[in-house]
Amino acid sequence: MNPDRKARIWFNKTFSSVFHVLGLLRAPHSPLKAELICSHTEKDFLGFEGADECYLEPGIVKEASYIEWCLNFCKDHQIDIFIPGKHMASVSSQQGRFAQIGTRILTAAKPEVIRLLDDKAAFYEKSHLAGFRVPAFIKVNNLPDFEHARRKLAQEGLPVCLKPNRSTGGNGFRILDDTKTGWEHCATGDSTRISPAVCRSLLPSDQPFRPLLLMEYLPGPEYSIDCLAHQGRLLRAVIRKKPQRPGGCQWLETSSPLFEMARELTTQYHLTFLFNIQLRQARDTTPALLEINPRMSGGIHMAALSGLNLPAWGILLALNSCREQDIPLPKEGVSVHQPRTALRSTKVASEAP
Repeated sequence: MNPDRKARIWFNKTFSSVFHVLGLLRAPHSPLKAELICSHTEKDFLGFEGADECYLEPGIVKEASYIEWCLNFCKDHQIDIFIPGKHMASVSSQQGRFAQIGTRILTAAKPEVIRLLDDKAAFYEKSHLAGFRVPAFIKVNNLPDFEHARRKLAQEGLPVCLKPNRSTGGNGFRILDDTKTGWEHCATGDSTRISPAVCRSLLPSDQPFRPLLLMEYLPGPEYSIDCLAHQGRLLRAVIRKKPQRPGGCQWLETSSPLFEMARELTTQYHLTFLFNIQLRQARDTTPALLEINPRMSGGIHMAALSGLNLPAWGILLALNSCREQDIPLPKEGVSVHQPRTALRSTKVASEAP
């Protein structure tokens, strides 16, 4: 890359939380000066509000065709850094081809690790064998196994929840609650709970369905750890303790014992760049590992209120434009609320064939 020009950084289709990432990268106090490019299939995507250049992606195409489109996009737009969201593992597996056109791919892990992290059952099994506490779980894909797993967990005295074996965020998460009818759950507005009877009625009775995990529900506080690492070594982390009531504030920590767990997980999975670890307190007060997201979290803008702009320093480190000792230490003991956002009008250019 020419040192006399700004790095051109592309975020392809991803979650709307990229709006906050772009905001941190272009903030006046950001140590990184770059041209930010964002693409998506929807012309009114929120992330476009924070980008310097915005482009429409092709709609539904085969994965291999999409990779070719990405390669052409990087070449045509002189992309220096590509931080993939859509098809992250497949894009990462083609790093050599992107390098040939001068584009560097930044992901948190090798392609095989990204695929493992996406498979919750396989990830829990591997993490458990490595000595990490994970929730009790049973993977099911048919109604008889669903019933058996639900009874087995209940007999062990565990509150039961479920989620798809492959999903992002809280998509598909439900707590099984037989204290109310299905209508009572709807009437109270609690979308996180479902009665076992309603759940059974929604699942196919005569054929396999998409694999689900029936799991021990962990009732304690939830923690989200935003991490910056380099080749399996954790450099910085901000631990956000999430509120247990709607509208509550998050609490930022940096010296919690969870930091050591994050360090061990970083080494175990040889993580690098930016990623997020989710944990929740179990009944025995031991935090259990819920997931590792090989991407920047939706709450990374709140972690930045610790004084550490993780996206900017992560990219600078990847560009070899800073040293580890240059990266500031986050402040501890900060309570934060969800910041409000201001929008601006954006022009979108079409790149879709």
